[in-house]
Amino acid sequence: MKRLLASQNLRQWSTVGLGLAMCVLGIVAIVQAQVLRAELEDRELVRAERDLAQLADGVQSLVSDQVVSWLVEGSDLTRPARHEAAHRRQTAWFDAYYLWQTDRDDPAFVFPAPVAAEMTEALEANPCVQGARILSQEAIDRDLARLYRYCQGEVAEVQLLAAWRAAETLLLLERPRDTLLALDRLKPVERYDVTRAVEVGLDPRRVMLVRLQMIDAMAAEGREEEARVAAMALFNELEAQGGPVHAALDGLVADELLPRLGELGVRRDPASLVASVQRTRRRADGWEEIRDKAASRQAPPLEQGPRIAYDLYGSPPYLLAIAQVDEDRAAAVQLDQPAILDELLRRAGGLRQDLVVLDASNNVLFGTLEPGLAAEANFGGILGHLRLGISQTYISERVGSYRWRFAWQVLTVLAATLIGLLALLARVTADSRERDLLARQREFTARVTHELKTPLAGIRVMAENLEMGFGDAETRATFAKRIISEADRLAGRIDDVLRLSHAHEPKQAGPIDLRNLLEHLVKTWRPRMEENGITLYGSLQPVATFMGDEPMIRDTLNGLLDNALKYHRTDHPDPRVWVRLRHSGKQAIIDVEDNGLGVPANKRKVIFQRFARVEGPGRGKSGGHGLGLAFAGDTIRAHGGRIECVAGAEGGARFVIRLPLESRSR
Repeated sequence: MKRLLASQNLRQWSTVGLGLAMCVLGIVAIVQAQVLRAELEDRELVRAERDLAQLADGVQSLVSDQVVSWLVEGSDLTRPARHEAAHRRQTAWFDAYYLWQTDRDDPAFVFPAPVAAEMTEALEANPCVQGARILSQEAIDRDLARLYRYCQGEVAEVQLLAAWRAAETLLLLERPRDTLLALDRLKPVERYDVTRAVEVGLDPRRVMLVRLQMIDAMAAEGREEEARVAAMALFNELEAQGGPVHAALDGLVADELLPRLGELGVRRDPASLVASVQRTRRRADGWEEIRDKAASRQAPPLEQGPRIAYDLYGSPPYLLAIAQVDEDRAAAVQLDQPAILDELLRRAGGLRQDLVVLDASNNVLFGTLEPGLAAEANFGGILGHLRLGISQTYISERVGSYRWRFAWQVLTVLAATLIGLLALLARVTADSRERDLLARQREFTARVTHELKTPLAGIRVMAENLEMGFGDAETRATFAKRIISEADRLAGRIDDVLRLSHAHEPKQAGPIDLRNLLEHLVKTWRPRMEENGITLYGSLQPVATFMGDEPMIRDTLNGLLDNALKYHRTDHPDPRVWVRLRHSGKQAIIDVEDNGLGVPANKRKVIFQRFARVEGPGRGKSGGHGLGLAFAGDTIRAHGGRIECVAGAEGGARFVIRLPLESRSR
């Protein structure tokens, strides 16, 4: 006994020692890995800072040089509109050009020219405009005739307002053809062109409203393709207009034209339409900044570098570069910041995925601040309100891509640690399983011993009574029969234990008709179930012949049905058991399901091990040695199949058996 205890103590201490040694090796490996990672992170951080600085300097130089060249043009610019249109085509981030005289108290704009506001109240008093107010369906033809006759000689502003008034009424009266006729007869400028209208002093807002009436009338008349073409033409025309026009339109493009383009199904990406509208809105904001503030301030000489005007609250904001280009004139270039960011991202290369761009208010213009910035770089000059950052993810990914070059330094230690830990885990697991098995065997021995001692005590009492001659002949005969019955029952119990304890291999492999077998079992078990108030259902589909040991399969199924009977819920108003057979591919699937006590989720795998039992209320009286389901598992696996326990109906148990129809007995 002392030797056994010493051996166990030695085994325990050796396990502890092995565990400590593996822990030390693991700590050494972890420390080495962390040191290497820190070195790699420092190296990649320096590289990222350098790449960010080069990217920022490159974009800043490109933008600054180009802006200065555009401002220099202002000193001898004779046709600014043509130059502006050319720059927009050539450079995506050029947006608008502004030029004004500074040799007077009030700045005079050379380009673009301010837009004249419509004198609506004065125009409304004109008889021609008043005649355009058609009030009734009955008077419409007479009033239209008067409108055509009296308005032909009026100035363009009056004709434009009268045409709009007439079209407004005609559209309300659902007369789209007359609407188009009125607009065509009264048009003061060829095709109501916005550019020409501005040149002759017309209000671009009124011109656009009339063009929208034309589009609505075409659509109402069923000429949808013409309406679609007209709407897109108007959008393209307005897209090319400068800040004064869009300031006068005051959001009319976004509020009125953009929804119509969507309704008409214009063949252009909606996102690009919205981006274009946002750009024209920034153009209007930039013009208002120049007109109301920048033009009245002294601009810095061009050689000192332009002054930057930046809208902190725009989304996205306008960006202006302003400078004095000669003694009498100042100029400004409006840049499109989203397009500059596109150029930046195009140059970013491998940094793009983890790049972050922020403005002066720490608003994120591109990328995400999660999980944090590893490095930053500032722009200067024109883009001084922006800064670049690189996400921590970039550094982590770079370190991850290089760390295997240095893995040899820790690979040996890690491998030894892993092998040792696996060996330790295997040893601890084996010890745990051995202790568990011994505990279950002791429990099994105690349970079987108790079951054997109880009937043996009864046999002894009856035998002693016979020996003493107790009772008459009939009583002694009854005792003798009961002794024989109890002995037979004990022999049967011992045979059951021996049978369940042995290995289970198919011995009589042959063809099995699973449907016939299950039909016979259902027929046999139904009366026993009904005696206990349980309803047994069978749903059996025909399947192909299965090759196996029929007695073993029958015993397995009998055991499952016996469990369903033993562990039914006595308090359930309608206890049920289901037996099902179906095929799936090349497998036969047998289900035995009940709505009884069920099996806890953490025990559904353990119950197929020997001596494993599920303890709990309502289970103790049912008996069982923890071998029945182990026998079932061994039998099914011996036939190349699989058995599992899952949740059944109403918390019960469901045993699923899968057998290969092309079985190969092992």
